Amino acid sequence: MTIETTANVADARRRRRWTVRVASALVLLAACVAPAHAQQVLRGRIVDDSTRNGVEGAEVQVALADTTVVARVATDRMGRFWVKLPDAGLYRIQASALGYNTRTSTTFSVARNDTLDIVFGLEADAIALPGLRVETDRPGPSFGRTLFEKHRDEWGRGVFLDQQMIEKLAPYEVGTIFQGVEGTRLRWEWTELESGDRKLIPAPVSKKGRGCFAYMVDGHRASKNMDNAFGLFPLDTLRPEDIAAVEVYRYLGEVPPDLRSQAYLATESGIEIQCGLVVFRTKAAWGPGR
Repeated sequence: MTIETTANVADARRRRRWTVRVASALVLLAACVAPAHAQQVLRGRIVDDSTRNGVEGAEVQVALADTTVVARVATDRMGRFWVKLPDAGLYRIQASALGYNTRTSTTFSVARNDTLDIVFGLEADAIALPGLRVETDRPGPSFGRTLFEKHRDEWGRGVFLDQQMIEKLAPYEVGTIFQGVEGTRLRWEWTELESGDRKLIPAPVSKKGRGCFAYMVDGHRASKNMDNAFGLFPLDTLRPEDIAAVEVYRYLGEVPPDLRSQAYLATESGIEIQCGLVVFRTKAAWGPGR
């Protein structure tokens, strides 16, 4: 015969309460250590390739590398969009808008739990309107000297080299001008010519911002991608004696507003990144008074 005392009953109740508490703690611990669901996000802006203004109402399709579409969204009034991706992997986007040519990027990688920010430019599609005559009172093209002095005297940010300063540097080729530009570093890299020969060409980098440079010669872009512009026309034929002045903007914040749309370069995947900008003003386009 078993006699259950009051002490035994109380002890049993304490053991049951302790067991319940331990079980609850284990449940909470399991919830804490359980892996969180991964979330990948693609954010970006669709912009006009020339003005860099956002394109409102553009349709953005996001697809896997095998062309399976995983999302379709429209941009807001600033050209922005936001997409939650189903998984890490390779993706591409296609953007289209009224008045613009549809453009598709090459594939780009999105890592697990990553948020990727991109800027994607669209080129305006000219729409012909027969019988429409357009008149304008806009002034003709400005001379290089006028633009150089405006940027130097009114904007003031960046490094400005006039002809006297360039002659003092005595560059033996155009790229060596950067040896006299503070905040930059001159590197050299091999390139293969059409003849099959190899040649060392300058590859200047900025010590500020992202390090890359876009280039212009007399208002014309030398290249819109990440290829070394010194291996391409017109920089590959430009000589120091041809140059009247140089404007060097080492990162986007130094670039004047009227040139800011040119301070972008496209990667192999079609994603555009912000860079500094170098503007060469030649004697041929310098204008009177040189």
